Amino acid sequence: MKEFEEVNNLLSELQNKIDEINTQIGLKQTEFQVKIDEIKEAEYQLDQVFSEKAELENILKDCSLHTCKYKLSFEEIKKSHIGQIEEMVSNQDFHFFLSFRKDYRKSVIEDHQEVINKYGYCWWGKFYKKRMQGGDYVKLEPFEESISIDDGSNVARKLKEKVDQRINKGKSIYLYSYCPNPPNISLIVCNVVDFFYGPLRVPYENRTNSHPECSRIPEYYFHKRENCNSCKQMDLSKCKLNFLCNFWFKIDSIVELENVEKEFLNLTNCFTQDIINYAVPIFYPLLVKQKEMRDYFPEKAVPIICLDELKVEISSDERGHTKIEKVTNFFVDLNKECGMVFRRVEDRKGGRFPNEYKIQHCEKDDEILMVLPSEYSISGNPYRFVIYLHKETTASQKAKVEHRIRTSLKL
Repeated sequence: MKEFEEVNNLLSELQNKIDEINTQIGLKQTEFQVKIDEIKEAEYQLDQVFSEKAELENILKDCSLHTCKYKLSFEEIKKSHIGQIEEMVSNQDFHFFLSFRKDYRKSVIEDHQEVINKYGYCWWGKFYKKRMQGGDYVKLEPFEESISIDDGSNVARKLKEKVDQRINKGKSIYLYSYCPNPPNISLIVCNVVDFFYGPLRVPYENRTNSHPECSRIPEYYFHKRENCNSCKQMDLSKCKLNFLCNFWFKIDSIVELENVEKEFLNLTNCFTQDIINYAVPIFYPLLVKQKEMRDYFPEKAVPIICLDELKVEISSDERGHTKIEKVTNFFVDLNKECGMVFRRVEDRKGGRFPNEYKIQHCEKDDEILMVLPSEYSISGNPYRFVIYLHKETTASQKAKVEHRIRTSLKL
């Protein structure tokens, strides 16, 4: 009996051992399955990585081919126009067009206006390179979209000559700047009073004045900057630009245009004779012209001076009826009062006129119709004269001359 109990106990212990072993085997099988699942997941993730890597390589390869293709196409477009650009610059009355990004600065307009308010003008630059961490500059134009400023290119020089000529003649030149960032797209226009190009860091960097021109550039253009008003020339140890510019526009007024779409429709690209198209970004700054002449700053119009001696011409039919010396002296004196802007004066027949000084409406920008009272006529009848201004006179310049006439005669 005792032996039977010992055997039974031994069997019970063996069964417990077997159950314990089976439990451990089950746990190990579960752990093994978890490892198998983890390995499968890792293999899946690895397959995904290889797949995405291959896809990315294909995209980069395709992108590289397309970039090369588009760059070659772009170069062909530039070559097709470069032969005409000098002639175009010389023969067209153009304005400048740029775009700007508010991610560089949220208050681009306000920053430039602040400098204008303080000094009477500021410089607006076309960004060409951006300073990176460490001090190197990288180009912002992958296709070299800018008009060349190299010594071998005459285009920039022609631009400068044309701008100087127009400003000297009192003709307006505008810089349009467009911000395409939604939702608040905007278009501003600036009145240009000088134009500068070159690889130098700031306009007229080598001039020695009471102040360097970098003091008339907004703060955000600079990586670091010290008090410019204490300098007579830009000091690279004190000032470093955050952006390098290849073209600079000296402006004295800025206005934001209300109807952006309407203004765009009034502008054409001088090179393509079509509306402005950013898909073909050639020759920045873009040169544009207005379909319909618009003067955004009429208060700044300056009549063109005529240096030749004023000619007052009385027709043979009217010589016997006109006090020629008195008429001549009147227009010579009036011309002096108006800034020597009369080119020629002659009598104009026809019509009934009031017996008083009066400016009459005339469609032509270079002509002013004016009535002199009867005291200038032997016959006692008032009659009309036409004052000829410079042939390139604008509507705003004519309006300024008419205002000077009215002021002089207290009309």
